[in-house]
Amino acid sequence: MPIPSNWQMPAVVLGLLLGLLVSASLVRHYQEYKAYQRARLRALVEQSGRLEQALGQLARIPLSQPLRSALRDYLARQYAAIAKVHKAYPDIQKLIDASRLRIGNDGGATNGHVPAIADRGEYTRMLTAMDQVIDMLFTRGTRLREAATHLAGWKREVLERRAEINARFYIVQAHRAHARGDKREVFSLLRTLLEQLQQRGPDTEFVRSLYQEADAMYSREAKGQPLLKGEEAKVHPHSSNRSSAA
Repeated sequence: MPIPSNWQMPAVVLGLLLGLLVSASLVRHYQEYKAYQRARLRALVEQSGRLEQALGQLARIPLSQPLRSALRDYLARQYAAIAKVHKAYPDIQKLIDASRLRIGNDGGATNGHVPAIADRGEYTRMLTAMDQVIDMLFTRGTRLREAATHLAGWKREVLERRAEINARFYIVQAHRAHARGDKREVFSLLRTLLEQLQQRGPDTEFVRSLYQEADAMYSREAKGQPLLKGEEAKVHPHSSNRSSAA
């Protein structure tokens, strides 16, 4: 290999430096790309995991069939996105196949009322799961298929169901406190429920009926009367109420 002449040396050195700079730039961009891919994978896995868990927790909570199908479809597409980022992600094809099979056949309740809630732990899990669905609808709702047609109704539906979960839990707990003769606890529970219904809404006929029921119970407790009156005492609290989205 011929040795460069003195006047060629600067050009050779400059060429080497440029080559090193280009190589370093390529390495940096590749590292940034891989970091982006890792961050995206973590986000996809976290989002899909939370939604999967939420849907499982809300299996007993009535949510309309179109909403359940849209959520399952979105979940299937999340798993497909994971596969694109990391083809060797453990059991990803099984997750994709299983989620696609559940589109249109979620298996969860689609009508009726919020069922009995065993304790505060179950109530907290239900509310956390419902808040996960609410967050998804309000922050990523437009990514759901058919969202333009149904999104407003779905938002109202989940907010009403959240209000019903609150009413279901706090009213039953108020009855138990009343049976124990713990007036302070009755007032505390009903005040909490009234605040939740007023602050979180939504302002619909269904939620207003829940508020009126809780307010009437509060007034009866203050007067030393039974929480429910007459024939109402023969049925479960707010059993005649029905979500407008059901």
